[in-house]
Amino acid sequence: MYKVSVSDQVFNIIFDKSIKSMVRVNNKTLEWDIIKLETDSFHIIHNNKSYNAQVLEASSKTKSFKIRVNNNVYDLKVKDRYDELLDELGMNDSSVAKVQQVKAAMPGKVLELNVKAGDKVKEGDNLLVLEAMKMENIIKSPENGIIKSCSIKVGATVNKNQVLITFK
Repeated sequence: MYKVSVSDQVFNIIFDKSIKSMVRVNNKTLEWDIIKLETDSFHIIHNNKSYNAQVLEASSKTKSFKIRVNNNVYDLKVKDRYDELLDELGMNDSSVAKVQQVKAAMPGKVLELNVKAGDKVKEGDNLLVLEAMKMENIIKSPENGIIKSCSIKVGATVNKNQVLITFK
């Protein structure tokens, strides 16, 4: 079972894998005909009405989606049974420790430093370029945050596990 949140509403959804055209939403059977048009586009018929659906954004990490259905955009959050169990045990995302430091995964030389103390970064932003074994490795931010300090300078040689950047 999945719990899908759309705005303030929560729906319990069960997919019957043996019958692709059937799904249960809040214990009511919903029959539909769904056809995949493209990678992220679908055509759905339900109760003799036609719907065009398109996935605009999808994040497997946060299990969130932005979809458009007949020109209306919806933000969805999905939880499976494992997410529910983690919530029950008090081990949901809010209790997960934040990354405090970025360390060198290998010895190398700092070729570029793209951030400084006080900079706001988003997950995936390029923090620095580290040359190791004649290859340039772009080190990206593991999460959204604010840079507390940079322990290195361009041209510096670093050792494996050396702290490069600290987050607030």
